[in-house]
Amino acid sequence: MQKKIQKNFRKAMLIITIVSLFVGTCSTITLSSPTKSSPSSEQSTNEKQTPKITIIDENQDNQQQSYSIQYTISFSKEDISIDRFHGYDLVNMKDCTYLTQYGKPLLPAKHLRIALPDGMKATTIQIQSMQKQSLPGRYTLYPAQQPQKVGETPLSTLDLRLNRASYLSPLPYPERLVLLGQQNDLTGQSMVEITIFPLQYLPLQKKLSLVTSITLNVEGRSGYTCGDYLSEHISDTGYDMYQQMVENMVVNPEQVRLKSSSAPQPLGVGPGDYDYVIITQTSWVSAFQPLADWKTQKGIPAAIVTTSWIYNSGGYSGTNVQKIKAFVQDVYTNWGTIYILLGGDTDIVPCHTKTFSGVDPDPVPNDAYYADFDSDWICEVNIGRASVTGTGSGNGQIGNFINKILTYETNPPLTNYAKNAAFFGFDLDSWTDAEQCKISIKNSYIPASWTMTTVYDSQGGNHFTNVISALNTGQNLVNHADHSNNDCMGTGYVNHDWLMYSSDMDALTNGNKQTIFYSMGCDPAAYDVSNCIAEHFVRNNNGGGIAFVGNSRYGWYEYAIYDTLSMGFDMHFFQSLFNENLYHLGAAFSDHKNDGYQEYPGDEYYQYIYTELTLLGDPELPVWKENPSTFVVSHPSSIPLGSSSFTVHVQTTGGANIQNAYVCLWKGDEIYERGSTNSAGDVTFTILPETGGSMQVTVTKQNYLPSETTATVIEENLPPYQPSSPNPSNGATNVPISSDLSWMGGDPNPGDTITYDVYFGTSSTPPKVGFNQSATTYDLGTLNYLTTYYWKIVAWDSYGETTAGSLWVFTTKVNSPPVFGAPSPANGSGGNPLSFTWSIPINDPDSNTFSWSLQCSNGQTNSGTGATNGTKTLALSGLTLSMTYTVWVNATDSGGSGLYTRRWYTFSTFSDTAPPITTISLAGTLGYDSWYISPVTITLTATDDVTGVDYTMYNLDTTGWTLYANPFTVSEDTTHTIQYYSVDNIGNAETVKSADFKIDQLPPTTTHTFSGDVGNNDWYLNFNFLLNAVDSTSGVHCTYYKIDDGGWNLFTTPVVITTEGSHTLTYYSTDNAGNIEPMNGPFTFKLDSTAPEITLAKLQIDLFTIKFFADVNDPVSGVDSVQFFVDGTLQSNDTVAPYEWTWTGIGEYTVTATAYDKAGNSQSQSMSTPYSIDIQNLFNPYQIQGVTVKYKQSE
Repeated sequence: MQKKIQKNFRKAMLIITIVSLFVGTCSTITLSSPTKSSPSSEQSTNEKQTPKITIIDENQDNQQQSYSIQYTISFSKEDISIDRFHGYDLVNMKDCTYLTQYGKPLLPAKHLRIALPDGMKATTIQIQSMQKQSLPGRYTLYPAQQPQKVGETPLSTLDLRLNRASYLSPLPYPERLVLLGQQNDLTGQSMVEITIFPLQYLPLQKKLSLVTSITLNVEGRSGYTCGDYLSEHISDTGYDMYQQMVENMVVNPEQVRLKSSSAPQPLGVGPGDYDYVIITQTSWVSAFQPLADWKTQKGIPAAIVTTSWIYNSGGYSGTNVQKIKAFVQDVYTNWGTIYILLGGDTDIVPCHTKTFSGVDPDPVPNDAYYADFDSDWICEVNIGRASVTGTGSGNGQIGNFINKILTYETNPPLTNYAKNAAFFGFDLDSWTDAEQCKISIKNSYIPASWTMTTVYDSQGGNHFTNVISALNTGQNLVNHADHSNNDCMGTGYVNHDWLMYSSDMDALTNGNKQTIFYSMGCDPAAYDVSNCIAEHFVRNNNGGGIAFVGNSRYGWYEYAIYDTLSMGFDMHFFQSLFNENLYHLGAAFSDHKNDGYQEYPGDEYYQYIYTELTLLGDPELPVWKENPSTFVVSHPSSIPLGSSSFTVHVQTTGGANIQNAYVCLWKGDEIYERGSTNSAGDVTFTILPETGGSMQVTVTKQNYLPSETTATVIEENLPPYQPSSPNPSNGATNVPISSDLSWMGGDPNPGDTITYDVYFGTSSTPPKVGFNQSATTYDLGTLNYLTTYYWKIVAWDSYGETTAGSLWVFTTKVNSPPVFGAPSPANGSGGNPLSFTWSIPINDPDSNTFSWSLQCSNGQTNSGTGATNGTKTLALSGLTLSMTYTVWVNATDSGGSGLYTRRWYTFSTFSDTAPPITTISLAGTLGYDSWYISPVTITLTATDDVTGVDYTMYNLDTTGWTLYANPFTVSEDTTHTIQYYSVDNIGNAETVKSADFKIDQLPPTTTHTFSGDVGNNDWYLNFNFLLNAVDSTSGVHCTYYKIDDGGWNLFTTPVVITTEGSHTLTYYSTDNAGNIEPMNGPFTFKLDSTAPEITLAKLQIDLFTIKFFADVNDPVSGVDSVQFFVDGTLQSNDTVAPYEWTWTGIGEYTVTATAYDKAGNSQSQSMSTPYSIDIQNLFNPYQIQGVTVKYKQSE
C-alpha cells in the first residue's frame, strides 16, 4: 500500500518554477498493465445475474476473436406504480428512467452498462429468451413532453401534445425491447450501454405487458481501442477511486479490469508523481502554495503549474483552451494526476464553450471539456474551479479560499454541523412541485441520523426568511430546486415571487459552518458572467459556502416527473456521495455526471446538463458524513540517521485499532512515504533520513480529524520508552478474572532489541513473574474474584539501558449469580395455545456454568447442568382452555454464589369465541373491467388459530349449499355470485360472505352491410357500409375497420366511401371483457361514381359524307360502349375502340354520342350536321379521298 515519490520530489517542484524541470529530452516508456487485483464486490440487487462472457472463436491469421456476453435481468410488477395526471396514466418503475419520444407514450426504460473484455467491440444485441405477462386493466399513457427550462416563466395552462397516430396504432410500442447503445470507457475498461424496455404498450387496445425476465446476448469482435487508459503513475488511493467508480457504473463489477496503455502519449511535463495539480497564473503561485503543501502533507502530492508554461513551454498545440486540455491529459497519463484545481476565474484560467443546437442556441460555458479526454461523456479526472479574484484573505481571495478548506478539513465544529443538511424545494409550475425530488433524495440517500431542515412550498411561513435562517444556522449540505438566474435563486418564486440575491449571499453569517450547496436552477453558476450568485456564496469570508455545484446555463425538468433531467442528476449526486461513498467532492461530482448521463445516453438534453454542471470548489475535499472522530496516534518520537523501520499505530480514543487509516511521512526531499494501517492499526515504513531535523507524520481517514505529529531524527542511543498504556488500566475495577496484561513499549533507536520483565502480585511490591520476554502481553491465567492486584513492567534494550514503568493496580470483579431475561410468552400473557414451547433466557454475568430447572404447574419439567448462557425451554402440551398456569424457574451458579432466588411466571390459555375466517381466491385470466376471459377456479381457504376449522359451505348462484372439499372450476359465461362460510370445531359459525365475478370467454360477432346504388357488373355508383357487432355477455367495447392496407379506424356511424376503385374491407371488434374477435375479411367492393369523359369530333369525307369520332376515357371501371344518335334515334352501338360512325346526307340534324362505363355511368356530347351547300364553292376543286375533283360550269 505504500507509494514512494522519487528523490526528485522537492518543494521547488511544488512551487513550480517549473521550466527547468520540464525541459529536456523525454523517451517513450512502454507501460504494462497494473498488477493490482480487483476487489470483490457484491451485487446491490437480486434482479440481475452476472454476465457470462464467452470467446467463441479465434482466427489464427489476423487474431480476430468473437465474443458473446449473456445477461439476464428480471422485473417485478411490485416495482410498478401508476399515477393519474391530467386524465393520463403516468407509469413509474423502480430503478428505471423513461422512453421520452415527444408526443408518444411515456414508458419506463432501464439503462445499464456492461463491462466488456479487453479489446471487445460490441456489434449486435439479441434477445435469447424472454418471459412476459399482461397487466390487468386498460391504460391511457401520458405522452412524453418537451423538457422545460427551470429559469423560464412557467405556463399558466398545460398544453399536452401527443402523437395521435401512435395512440391509434394496434402495434406494440416500443417495437424493440432492447437497444445496443454507445461503447465508451474509463481507465482502460471499456463498457457498452444497453437499454431495456420492461413494459410494452398496445395503444389501440390500451394494454400493458411486463417483461418479467429477459436474457440478452451482446455479440462482438476484437478491435476496440479505449479512448483513455489507467495512468501507470496512479497512486494507490487513485487506483481505488477509479476501481470503485467503474465498478459502480456497470452491472458486472467483478469483471472490471483497469488497464494501462502500452503506448502512452509523449511527455510534455517532466517526470513526477502528483495526485493534485493547481493551474493558475505565475503571480499567484506563492499564494496557492499553502494549499499544495497541505495536500502533499496529508498524502496527496500536489504541484502548481502556470498557464504561461502550459501555453508556451509544454509543446501543446491549438487554442489556449485546447492546450489546457492536452496538459490535463498529459499529467493524468504521466503523473497520475486525478484532481485538477483551476486556480482563478475565466480571465485567469479560461473555460470552454459548447453549443447544443437541438436544445438552446446559447453557448454553454463549461469545465467538463477538460475532464472528458475522449468526448465519450465520462469524466476521466476530477475538475474543480477556485473562484478567486486575487491574493490575500478577504472576500474572494486565495487566502480565504484556502482557509475555508483548512478549517473544513482540520478544525470543523465537532457537533451540530457535519450531519446537518437543508433541502429547499419549491413549485416549478402549477403541476411540478420540486419538493418531491427533495423528499425522494432524503428518503433514499440521507442517513436517518442526520438533522434535516426543510423549506418547501407545501409548508407555511416566509420561505425566503426560513431559507436564510437555515443557511445562517450552518449546514454541511444544501440542496435547492427553484427558478434561478445568475444573480438570484428562487425561494418560492412561482407562488410568492420570493428570491434571494447575491447580496443575501454576501450577508450570510454562518462562520465556520461552511456549506456544500447543490442547485438545479438556471444560471446560478454562470461563472462566465461577472460575479454570479454561486461565486458570491463561496467568496464570503464570514460564512457562505466552501463549494457550489450548479448549472452554468439552463436547468431542465419535465412536468410532474421528479427523477429525470436536472432532478435526475441531482439525485445521482447524493447517490454517489452516500450510497457509493465517493466522499471526495470531485469524485462524487464526476461520478454523478457519469451516472446521470447514463440514464439517457445519446440524449442532447442530458449532454447539455452533463456539460454545464460546474464545481466551484476543491475537487479533493473530503466531505464529512459523520461527526468528526479523533485518532490516537503513536509512533517513535525520534529516529536515527540511516535506514530503519518506522511503525505508526492508530487507534480510537476507546482503544480499538483502526484499519485503513492513511499515513504520510514527509521530511523535505529525503522522505515521502504513504501507506494504510492494517487490521492491527499498524503500518510500517522503511525510511532513510540523511540529516537531522523533524519528519512530519500525518494521519487521515474518512470522518476523522487529521492527526499532525512529528518525529525527530537523532544520532545517540537512548533508553527504552517507559512502558505505558496499561491494560487493565491503572485503578480499574470490576476487571474480569480471565484478563491478561498488556502494555505499550518500544525504543527511540530503531534496531534496538527490547525485552521486558513482568512484576505481578497482591502486594504493593509484587514479585517478578515474567523474565526477559519480547512480547508486550502476559497471560495471568484465572484470577480470583474481588481481589486487588499490583503490577509493573521494566524495559531493557540491547545496550543494557533500562526504563521502569509505574506501579499499576486493578481490582477484579464481584462474582454475580445468574440472571433471567423476559420469558416467552410474556409473564401474565393470555390467549396461548394448548401446546407450545415456553422459554426464558438464563445468563451468568461472569460466563460461569450453572444448573437450572423449569417446572410448570401441570407437572411438566425440564432441567440441565453445566449449562452456558442461552435460552432454556420447556415443552408444554395437553393444556386446558381458559386456564392459568405457573412456571417456576431456578438456577444455581457453579462459581459459588449459590442458589438464585426462585422466580415464577404465569400465562393463560386461550378461549375460543371467534368463528373461522374464510377467504376466497379466484384464479383465471383477467381481462378488462374485472371480467374473466377464461374459466375461473375457486379456492376457499378457512383458518381458525384456536380450535381449527370443521367444515366450509358454499352456494353458487343460489343453486343450493354445498360442502366445500377442493377447488372447483366455473365455466359459464355470465355474472356469478358465490356465498360461503365456515364453522370451527366447537361450532362457531362465520357470517355468510359473498363474492361476485364475471366470465366472458367469447369475443363479439361482427357483420357488415353494404349499401348504395348498384350499377352494372357489381359496381356501386355510391357506397357506404355499416358494421354491427353483438356480444351478449359483457357487451361490445369497440369495433375497428380498415380499408385496403390503410390504418385501423374506430367505427362509430355508417361510413361513406368516396374514393373510387376496387377496395377491401377488414374489421374486428373487442368486448368489454377484453376478448378480441378474429379479423373478418377482406371483403371486396367496387365504386365508380364518375361518368366517362367523352369528346366528339367530325371529319368531312366528301360532299355528302361526315365521319363522327368519340374519344372516350374512364380510368375506374373502364368504357363499356358508345352509342350514336341522330335527333334521338339510335344509329350505332360501338363496343370496341375507336368509337366512330359515318353519316351520309344533307340537312340540319343533331348527332349525339353517349359513352357508357362498365358501372353504368354515362356521359353525352352532341354536334350538328350542315344543312346547306355553298354553290360558289361547289365547282371549285376539292379533295375527296385524295383525288382532286373539278366540275365544269356547263355541267
